Amino acid sequence: GKPPKDGISEYLKAMDDSLRDDVQALHMQACAWMVRMESNFSSKVFLSEVFSVRGNLLIQGVLLANHVAAVAKSNLSLHMNTPVPIKQSNLRPLYQCAQLLKAIQFTYYRKTNLVAEQILHIQRYFQSQVLKTLEPIQSDLETQLGTSQQGGFKQEEAKVDMLCTVRVMCDNLRGPNTLQRRQVIAVAWDLTPKRWIREKDIEEVTLLLRKLDILGRLERLVGEACDC
Repeated sequence: GKPPKDGISEYLKAMDDSLRDDVQALHMQACAWMVRMESNFSSKVFLSEVFSVRGNLLIQGVLLANHVAAVAKSNLSLHMNTPVPIKQSNLRPLYQCAQLLKAIQFTYYRKTNLVAEQILHIQRYFQSQVLKTLEPIQSDLETQLGTSQQGGFKQEEAKVDMLCTVRVMCDNLRGPNTLQRRQVIAVAWDLTPKRWIREKDIEEVTLLLRKLDILGRLERLVGEACDC
């Protein structure tokens, strides 16, 4: 969280003291990610398991770039807004952050053709994973509500609402991963009553929708994160 005003100097000192180690750790993570991008991102294999790995790699790169940028920008911002000068020994780690961001961006650039060739398949894979959770829920709700109607019983309003939102999500997940569809899906998921959904399924769907959002905005997010 944001440090209190009277604790900014102490917070900045702690940040400065750990900067070298923080950047070194990020450097190791970035190198490992770039190696995995080189070894796993090829045009040779098109299996669902591979799409999962490749999709996660694309997302990890964005998250990693944002982490590197946050470390550098937070440090520079605090120094610019306080009288505390930047340590000479921290100039190199800050410069390394800029280098890392450009290296991450260049890795995406080198894989542009492969990413363009496979991104739709990768997104489709993640959409199918969401549908794998939602379709049985839709089917169960349709059965329950249909049985209630046939028996002349009053249908639970919450279940009717839930069926409507789940149907909307499933319909939109079967099409392209466009911004408009993602927005509709996000709103529908927020409105979906979740008391009849298992906790692990809620977490899984939420995570997969977040991944689809990042993949749908990949180029822009990489450009924004690596802009330095």
